[in-house]
Amino acid sequence: MGFKNINQFNQSDLHILETDIHSFKSEFKNRVGSEIGDLEIAGREFRLLKEADLVDLYQRVESLIEQIQDMIWELKSRNGPIMDASEALQITSTISTLEGELNALWSLLEKLNVAFAKMNDTNEESFIGKSKIRLHRTLRSIQNVLKPLLRKLSQRLWKLISGLLTPKEWSVSGELGNTVLGLGSVKIEVKFGA
Repeated sequence: MGFKNINQFNQSDLHILETDIHSFKSEFKNRVGSEIGDLEIAGREFRLLKEADLVDLYQRVESLIEQIQDMIWELKSRNGPIMDASEALQITSTISTLEGELNALWSLLEKLNVAFAKMNDTNEESFIGKSKIRLHRTLRSIQNVLKPLLRKLSQRLWKLISGLLTPKEWSVSGELGNTVLGLGSVKIEVKFGA
């Protein structure tokens, strides 16, 4: 893959990426970090979780956020070297891993939610009732705030990286099917280079 000189990065785009990951980190800490310890205790109290399941996932997500921030900072601080394909793939891969870990955290919280729902405690002031409220708030935060922020970050990153790729050649081929439904196939091939 051919990449243009790093100076052709629009610094404002990198600043926006930096702001996006900072916003994600802040929202993650405020919305999930503030609840995760209590949810971990509740899950273990009722033998619904192994020790530190939620905390471990939370810490892995935090670590990935830090890695992404470091990569973006590294790109912003350069003065002219060429970005290679492995660097571009590394940051996109790390964001994909972050998305996977966030989904794993969501799934574990959802399992906890199902288990709590089976408990017939409707008193919002009880330990279970307070845990249910925390859990619902955390699930809503992940679904309605964190996942959209991560999608936006990923889309911006792909836009930035795709702007650095130079298409060298492309081709389209296809065939019509001879079936009753007339289905066919199409193949699009794009090669990148300097």
